[in-house]
Amino acid sequence: YIKGYYLIVKRLINRYVDMILKFDLSKAPFIYKDSERRVFKEFVVSDNLVVNLKGFIDREDLCINSNSIEIIDYKTGKANLDFKDIGDLFKSADKSRNSVAFQMLFYSVLCDLSLNDIMSVYSLREADLCKSLTINNVKEKYESYLKELISQIFDDSVDFIGTNNKDICDRCYLKSICH
Repeated sequence: YIKGYYLIVKRLINRYVDMILKFDLSKAPFIYKDSERRVFKEFVVSDNLVVNLKGFIDREDLCINSNSIEIIDYKTGKANLDFKDIGDLFKSADKSRNSVAFQMLFYSVLCDLSLNDIMSVYSLREADLCKSLTINNVKEKYESYLKELISQIFDDSVDFIGTNNKDICDRCYLKSICH
């Protein structure tokens, strides 16, 4: 017998599962490929700099009708994938920077996705459960900005400047040595 807090959690989980199954049924046919997959990639930044990238993919499907891969990330909060320009995703001091779009494009690099593949976010708290982003012509530009950012991190001539955004510092494991 479940009561109190655990009854609320059980009902919430049942609601989430029901929402996901109904949405999955609407996009069928597809083949479930993997979930909770750890992905590693050697990323060539320049001729003399290669870095190891890693990420965790919540779910990966093969969409039968389009013969494309769909990378899915589950979010319990808001899942906005909108951005004006790829460069805006790399403005770390900007509180309005879209970290969800950044993450999904990062996954496209990690997984070597092609142009017709899809990045989707399932937002479990929003009425519009799924928001999708096709890679199209943004992946190359994203990779270019990512290479520039990584180059700056490894460039000894570029001074490190900590952020003034204290919200970022709250989640950072280096906050004790930075500020």
